[in-house]
Amino acid sequence: MAKTLEIRLSDLSDQAKELILAKAEEWQTSPEDAMSRLLDQLARESEKQSAA
Repeated sequence: MAKTLEIRLSDLSDQAKELILAKAEEWQTSPEDAMSRLLDQLARESEKQSAA
C-alpha cells in the first residue's frame, strides 16, 4: 500500500529550504526530487545507526 506524504517548502525552516534548494541545484533536479533523495539518505543513515 502506497502512502503519500505532502510537505510544502513554505512549511519548512529556512535552513531546511536552503539545503533542499542547494541540493536541487547541485544535483540538477527539482526540489521535490532533492527532498526525496535527502530523506532516503537520512533513512539509510538511521538504519545503519540502529543496526550498530
